[in-house]
Amino acid sequence: MSVSDRLLIAANREKHKAACRELRKHLPSFLIVGEQLMIIRDAGVWQETHKTLEAFINDEFGLEKSRAYQLISAATVKANLFNLSTNCGLELPILPSNEG
Repeated sequence: MSVSDRLLIAANREKHKAACRELRKHLPSFLIVGEQLMIIRDAGVWQETHKTLEAFINDEFGLEKSRAYQLISAATVKANLFNLSTNCGLELPILPSNEG
C-alpha cells in the first residue's frame, strides 16, 4: 500500500468519524442526517466493520434501511435544488423544515 493510499484511508476515517459525530448530534434534523449519511456512505469506512452500509447504520444509529435511504433521498433533493438554483441563477428555494 502506497503512502498516498494510506493518507486517503486516514482522511476517509477522519471524515467518517466527523460525520458520525454530526449525525448523532443532529439526528432529529432530517436534512442534516441525510447529508451525513451520504458522507458515511461515500467514505466507505463502514466496510471495515460491517458487510453492508445498512447494517452499519442500524448498529450505530438504530435506523432501518428504508429510513436511512429516505433521509439520503431528502438530502439529495436538497442538493439538487441548490444546484438547480445556482446553475440557473434562481433565488435559493425555501427548504422544508420537516418531512411533511
